[in-house]
Amino acid sequence: MTYPETYKLIAQLTLQDIDEIDGSRKGKARANAPLSDEQIALRMQREYFQSSIREMNDLAMAKSLHDAIERDHSLLSSLSVMEQAAQDDHNMALALSNGRPLPEKSAAQRLVEDPAFVELAQPYVDCCM
Repeated sequence: MTYPETYKLIAQLTLQDIDEIDGSRKGKARANAPLSDEQIALRMQREYFQSSIREMNDLAMAKSLHDAIERDHSLLSSLSVMEQAAQDDHNMALALSNGRPLPEKSAAQRLVEDPAFVELAQPYVDCCM
């Protein structure tokens, strides 16, 4: 269990304890009686731990988004290079069919022919093509 998960569990268990304490005291004071110091302290603790749980949830969401962006960045970069190479191949084919001199291979075309790129991009090609 990670630190945020452990902290969140502790906060949830503490909130349960606070609810039990509050529940055991219900109906024992006058309805219009001011809150005791203990009740005020419990209320403040409840608010603190509820806020902490929200922060832990926000942290988990932010980490999840960060991880997704990191994963997708490599995929999108690979796909962008492959798309550019395909466009450059198309332009070469047009030049060839129109009798014009062939342009030099682009960086994208050279990259997709590089075995290292092919090996790195293969998982993305397999999942998305």
